[in-house]
Amino acid sequence: AVLTTEDMMKQVKVTDTELKAFYDKHKQEYVNSIPEKRKARYITISTSSIPGVSVSDDEIKSYYNQHAEQYKLPERVHVRHILVKTPPQAADGKGDQKALDAAKAKAEGLLKQIQNGGNFEELAKKNSDDPGSAAKGGELPTFRRGAMVPEFEQAAFALQNKDQLSGLVKSQFGYHIIQLIDKESAHTKSLDEVRAEISPIVKQQKESKAADELARTLEAQTKAQGLDKAAAAHNLQVQTSDFFSNTDSLPGIGQATDFMQAAFSAKPKSPPQLARTSNGYAVFEIIDSQPAKTPTLEEARQRVETEFRNEQAQSMLDRKTQELSERAKVLHDLKKAAGEQSAQLKTSDFVTQQSQVPDIGPLNGPASVAFSLGKNQISGPIATGRSGVVLQVLDVQEPSIEEFAKNKDVARERTLAQKRGQSFQLYASSLIQNMEKDGRIKYNKEEQQPGRLPAGS
Repeated sequence: AVLTTEDMMKQVKVTDTELKAFYDKHKQEYVNSIPEKRKARYITISTSSIPGVSVSDDEIKSYYNQHAEQYKLPERVHVRHILVKTPPQAADGKGDQKALDAAKAKAEGLLKQIQNGGNFEELAKKNSDDPGSAAKGGELPTFRRGAMVPEFEQAAFALQNKDQLSGLVKSQFGYHIIQLIDKESAHTKSLDEVRAEISPIVKQQKESKAADELARTLEAQTKAQGLDKAAAAHNLQVQTSDFFSNTDSLPGIGQATDFMQAAFSAKPKSPPQLARTSNGYAVFEIIDSQPAKTPTLEEARQRVETEFRNEQAQSMLDRKTQELSERAKVLHDLKKAAGEQSAQLKTSDFVTQQSQVPDIGPLNGPASVAFSLGKNQISGPIATGRSGVVLQVLDVQEPSIEEFAKNKDVARERTLAQKRGQSFQLYASSLIQNMEKDGRIKYNKEEQQPGRLPAGS
């Protein structure tokens, strides 16, 4: 049976008195939770809106010559094939000779049919054991050297003319028959082929350089003349923000880490500064600031109410799950108790400790108690995060001999690991006691944290 925090949340009632008491109790958590805020005036320069940037043919040629290496294409082939699979080899390197002979005979028969005018693609669709290409008539994507197993690659690149056939090619997968569709020699793409690709790259580089130059010019002018005159000289606009925190997004700037770091490092009313934005630059000045502060209850009401509701819902969930367990044990009936408590009753299939169960999670966690219960026994309350659960074992299925044999090694290793851990703890405790007696270590027992070994002095 399952109870959820969502169910409890619907039952939580909030009063002003309770909310104030909660706020006062947790006030330290709200100290300076309203962050420092600043107000700025700024001019933005976007690299994508620099006017008058054009790209000449000479600039495209220059870029092409400087980056010719990236336009080189290696030799490539485009083929189709038919695969007749062979059985995998055994550990001793031997295979089923009868099956190998049958596969070879089938491949030879298909090769003869193609050589006598049979349609390669139709034969591939009906006979190829390569599921990735059979439906396409055996066609493979164009590939370069190094993409296929060596035997297949060598045979494919040896083909020279369209529709030329290989002989039988043996690889680790079986017997292949390969037919050439097309072959490309290694070459460099021509300038005409890549002109449309290069032009926007060069344009973006020029825009970025122009934006950088304009931004630095503008920064110098704003320091000498102020933002308004400098902006007017370049037909740009000055924007004034509201108060913002360092996680806010500003018009024309967005959420720009560099800008926010500069804005919150600058002193109010200091000379204008330049900072990068997500798509260019901003020249800004800070005109006002508000220090971080602790909110009043009214200012933090939404957060306080949410946290109060969560705390109350969790407390209610723990209490009601406990009541559900106790009532089910009194009635010897989880179904009836769940009905009284308005809990959701669910039934699983047979599960193991490695199973994942909806609303519970892995059964090797808190719910592993189910494996210590007998048939019809009812568990205590189980907390699973957002849910509270009570279990009743309806049936128990003992493992078969095969399952026991399969899992006994895992169980043995788990038990050994537990024993090793226990042995180490005993050894460590004994070692510490002896060293303490000898005066080789000293530690403050009052400050020693549980679970930690004392530090040597």
